[in-house]
Amino acid sequence: MNKKGSSITRVLDIIEAISTAKHPPTPLDLSIELDIPKPSIHRLLQTLEQEKIH
Repeated sequence: MNKKGSSITRVLDIIEAISTAKHPPTPLDLSIELDIPKPSIHRLLQTLEQEKIH
């Protein structure tokens, strides 16, 4: 599996983008910034929320 496709890498990239953002980013913001499809962003954010990582 390549680095870009790794769910763990994507989650870590999302967490980093959220933590360094000046304003709370929208899923679309994250999708554009990280070059991750919007449905994938939503799925990963839902997983983080279900695991109470927010």
